[in-house]
Amino acid sequence: MKFFCIFSLLQVLILSSCGYGQAVEKKNVQLPTVTLKMLDVKVEKIIKDVSEQVGYTVQIEGELKDEVVSGRYIDVSLDQFFHRIFKHRNVVVDIDTHEKKVLVHLFNSSIGGKFVNGHVTQDKDSILALSNVSLSELDDIFVKEEEIYKNWKNDPEAVMPFTGINKLKFNEIIEHEGEAYEAQKQDMGRQVALSSLTHKELSSILEREGKEEQKRRQDTNEKVALSSMTQAQLKARLNKENLENNQKTKDPNALIPFSNVTNAEFHAVTK
Repeated sequence: MKFFCIFSLLQVLILSSCGYGQAVEKKNVQLPTVTLKMLDVKVEKIIKDVSEQVGYTVQIEGELKDEVVSGRYIDVSLDQFFHRIFKHRNVVVDIDTHEKKVLVHLFNSSIGGKFVNGHVTQDKDSILALSNVSLSELDDIFVKEEEIYKNWKNDPEAVMPFTGINKLKFNEIIEHEGEAYEAQKQDMGRQVALSSLTHKELSSILEREGKEEQKRRQDTNEKVALSSMTQAQLKARLNKENLENNQKTKDPNALIPFSNVTNAEFHAVTK
């Protein structure tokens, strides 16, 4: 598990290295700003305007191009502009100030390559920011870490992280705890959590309450909750109202509820 966590963390760090690469590159570089007003416009239609304003080539991932955006932006830095129009999406803005290129994409997407220091590359010899290893070296590390994790996973004598015991012993403990829990469930003399009752006493109370509830339902003289009528009175009233509604429906001169139209007029219009 420990190796798997390290493996996953390394992936996240590498995938987000583009953002750090961008930040490093921007330390001594003033990014151009964008001034734009738009209302319910697709992103793909504003790419040209942004590109002309900042003098950068703008590339946006396909799915994001279909986003409809609105807003008024005055002298907003190039990176912040895209983060703000895509504020509800988890986007990464890669800016290459040397090549004057901008790439906007969803986090953890590849767009045909890997992100290295602010741009997409297929070059296996490119050195990654913050790690000082090439893509080919990183691939080798991933393969080795995955192999180590597989060996650990299949070894019952391997020690579990954070516990200091091997997996075989850990599984025995889990099995023992399960058996103990089942035994507690079947012990009718054991007290129920958050009460001073035993399982037997609680079961007896629930059974008695169930019988009383069933008896109340069958008692036609029992008053219905939130009314002053008994169950027999409520049933009689409902039957009476259903009968009256049926008669009104068959009466051509009766008005339809919530309207000034009779049944005959309504049928004449709908025919």
